[in-house]
Amino acid sequence: MSVYILITSLLVFTSNCFTSTQKTGSTNIILNDDFEHGTLYGWLNTDDWSNSAENPINGERSLKHEQGDGISYIIHPLDHENILNDTLSWRFVIKNGNWIPSANNKFWFFLYSDEEDLAGGTANGYAAGVNMTGNDDYLKLWKVTNGVPEKIVLSSDYKWGSGSIAAVEVIRTPEGEWELKYNSGGEFRNFTSAGKAVEAEHTEARWCGLVFVYTPTRAGLLWLDDVYAGPAIPDTIPPFVTGIEALTPHTLKLEFSENVEAGSALNTNNYILNNPVNPSEAAFYNGDNSKVLLHFTEPFDCSVPNPLKIQNISDPAGNVMETETVSFSYE
Repeated sequence: MSVYILITSLLVFTSNCFTSTQKTGSTNIILNDDFEHGTLYGWLNTDDWSNSAENPINGERSLKHEQGDGISYIIHPLDHENILNDTLSWRFVIKNGNWIPSANNKFWFFLYSDEEDLAGGTANGYAAGVNMTGNDDYLKLWKVTNGVPEKIVLSSDYKWGSGSIAAVEVIRTPEGEWELKYNSGGEFRNFTSAGKAVEAEHTEARWCGLVFVYTPTRAGLLWLDDVYAGPAIPDTIPPFVTGIEALTPHTLKLEFSENVEAGSALNTNNYILNNPVNPSEAAFYNGDNSKVLLHFTEPFDCSVPNPLKIQNISDPAGNVMETETVSFSYE
């Protein structure tokens, strides 16, 4: 079998600034740091950390842990009043080294806290990460009361492993409804949601930051990048085709750049083979909403490339792809 595969460049949200007072609606962008500026400007308690070019997550630099005595944290002030009065989003990417999290090696990002001591004391707030309690390695959101993880607000199905890189987004509404999302490829797109839950007790948001608990062999092996706190960032990027494969003489598998909306993706009129043949069936492949299986009644022509026109496919945010024509061969 020979298959023609189309790959198109991805567009990913990036930033070149580290703090901003730009307003979107009634909410300020509170924090926006990709660390490409080469400093830790705005961050406090930085002795155990560096702005590093060693194995960065994205771009040329990331925040990297360097040293410490078994627990390190770095903080950034949330210097805007009434930030919880509007829907707020936190985004960040975390990478660990060649080690699996455990009860003794774990990390979490405080979305907000009422105190700057994130490693103990009497801080109240909310944190997302791995093994703040327990050791099952799943990405979770916790409510923290008096410095202790009191309650798991949301638990995802993403299990952190050795050398994992994950992009995390947490959204909070003014009513205290939380949503925890992740992308296991470290990209701010095509998120998987862990669901939503209401938890609204702690409402003083003064600090955010990263906490790392570690044994000596894990010191220096944690990275953070692309930290954002501010208005929720809308998805404005439409899907596009990243691959096509003929599985049988009658069946095609299409791969899209992100999850696609079922109503458009499973509409057979949106696929036209060799003009004007439509597939007889369309279904998601193995439950993956970024892959569509197309079945055709007649077998493919093996003697020439077969053009497939794809149109009107949208993502869950309503962004509609540009019409594309991709070709494949089957032998």
